[in-house]
Amino acid sequence: MTTMAKDPICNMEVEQEKAELVINIHHEAFYFCSERCKEEFEKEMGLIEPVKGIKIWSRFLKMLPKGTDKVLIRNLAGNRRSVIK
Repeated sequence: MTTMAKDPICNMEVEQEKAELVINIHHEAFYFCSERCKEEFEKEMGLIEPVKGIKIWSRFLKMLPKGTDKVLIRNLAGNRRSVIK
């Protein structure tokens, strides 16, 4: 018999024996269907700090034309002063 667990983020059924994404907290196991659900759980539980402004930056980066200088993007993302010629 297969033992199933629910992903705490999306409530999807996950087979415990085959689960690759598991977090154990205080002798309790949490099973995840995807890396995205696992990361969301970690953020909600305070296990990792969320990256501030990531949604804003991802929208901005999608608007840039292909071939935009990656160094410039890294400088902007790192809040370093950049010179645009």
